[in-house]
Amino acid sequence: MVASNISIHKPLVLNGTGSIPTHVGCVIDGDKWEFKASPNVEYVKGQIVLDTVYASGQFSRMNPAYDESAPRMFDFNAKLASSRGSVTGDEFYEAIPSAYRYQRHFKDYLKFVHEIDDDNSWGGKAYLTRLEVPEGTPDVFGNGYVIHPGILDSITQCGLAMFINMDTKLFDFNGVFLPVKIDALRRWDSRDAPNMDAEIKKGIWTYFTGRTWAPGGPFKSDYIIANSEGRVLFTIEGFEIARAPDAEPVAIADNSLEERLTTTWQAKAFPAVPFSLASEDSLSAVFKAIVDAAGAAGRKIVRAIDLAQTTDISAGLDVTLGDLKQSGVLVEYFCAASTPEDADSKTGLLKHSHVRSLAIESWKLADNAESTSFLR
Repeated sequence: MVASNISIHKPLVLNGTGSIPTHVGCVIDGDKWEFKASPNVEYVKGQIVLDTVYASGQFSRMNPAYDESAPRMFDFNAKLASSRGSVTGDEFYEAIPSAYRYQRHFKDYLKFVHEIDDDNSWGGKAYLTRLEVPEGTPDVFGNGYVIHPGILDSITQCGLAMFINMDTKLFDFNGVFLPVKIDALRRWDSRDAPNMDAEIKKGIWTYFTGRTWAPGGPFKSDYIIANSEGRVLFTIEGFEIARAPDAEPVAIADNSLEERLTTTWQAKAFPAVPFSLASEDSLSAVFKAIVDAAGAAGRKIVRAIDLAQTTDISAGLDVTLGDLKQSGVLVEYFCAASTPEDADSKTGLLKHSHVRSLAIESWKLADNAESTSFLR
């Protein structure tokens, strides 16, 4: 595959834990895609409106230059022979500005960075890195990623080595950089490999070369990523970064960066799991049984819409919603009404942290019902 003409229009700043989640999606039209989000969590008739484009580009399911009979190779041993200095992974992350705030999945894999003599790289210097991801690392392998985003980010971060003095181990450039464009990302591994888990478990090499450099940016570079035997897995061409504007950083009131950078994947269909209920069971017991069954089927998030015209249902479920969150299944509870004001009045009575107001123009669903709710 090839992803090309990638433009990153603006950074998406995630909310802290305990707040309403940010909804994002990839909208595909032919061979074009847009990464969109709803930063204001706006709804139209119950549907999330992804109204802001954060990145865009094109893609092809085939790499036309791929030749299975002649795999691309990279001689990392020859590059190591031209090393003129190095830093360990820990020294690298101690040197780069603290504004990057990299931790765990975004920093644990880098073992060392070598500065390499290379006349084909800007300033005659290139950078060779070694990344290793232990097989038991949580949430990385077997989760459906072609390559885990934390690993991909660790790869691109290695380019910051061009601002590290290999003797003093200090970062000698004042500023924080953000990616803005990528000409192309091309896969060169086998066509029948759905992901790169097997290769990454054995360790990978990355090679960074600079194309252009200017005191105020932009900076443009290329990456080669190879497996432990030197077979090229993918390349990143024309990776462009620019210096972030000098401004006060966005204040983050909590330290749970790992939680804010967690993506939860689940099927859209609500899982149908058999369970038994007694006729004398209360509403909260029935609700909890349904959600617990969904959790047992792998559901992490459940959305419930309360269409009742009174607050009886929401008040009766408030404690249960908190208990379910503690058990590992988050319920996003929507209090619906015919006007925003009425919806807000229902919402304001609940203590559950993931409760929202939802105005529905047509109230026919609940016209003839004393209590109505839907799950998805």
